[in-house]
Amino acid sequence: MEADLVFRYRLGLDPAQRIRHARGEVGPRAAAAVEEVVAQRLSGLPLAYALGRWEFCGLRFVITPDVLVPRQETEFLVQRGSEYLREMRRRQPTLLDLGCGSGCVGLTLAVQFPQLRVTLTDVSEPALNVARENAQRLESVSAAASRPATGSPRSSAASASTPCFAIHRMSRAATIRG
Repeated sequence: MEADLVFRYRLGLDPAQRIRHARGEVGPRAAAAVEEVVAQRLSGLPLAYALGRWEFCGLRFVITPDVLVPRQETEFLVQRGSEYLREMRRRQPTLLDLGCGSGCVGLTLAVQFPQLRVTLTDVSEPALNVARENAQRLESVSAAASRPATGSPRSSAASASTPCFAIHRMSRAATIRG
């Protein structure tokens, strides 16, 4: 399965194209790209970082070592957020995504709910750069990425998938009201 992902991502093929071209030859540039990923994997680099992207909830996100790799378990957070937003029935819902990393949670919800306005926040500027890139790639979403501000932002909903949330930052976290 991992080899299939490497070939598909490096050769720019979707799953159906990969099956159709399963016995085809690849050129020297494509072979070199695949060999580069294999070397990175052999050195212990996680597959998502070696590929530079990862699929989450059916969407493809840019991933760098500046962000955590989206986990399948995090898709449950998106599912719960989706249920909540459906029940809420606000015309202009807003979401504050705390510790957004790559932005996969907030941006996935923004794709599912085109009227949703998302604010992506993270204390890491490199992570925000990744989130901004992902927001730009998903052109149809309404999202802004910024460092956390002081005060109490008003949002319809908030999400946080922050397994490494530092205790000292918790004392400075803003109160979020729905």
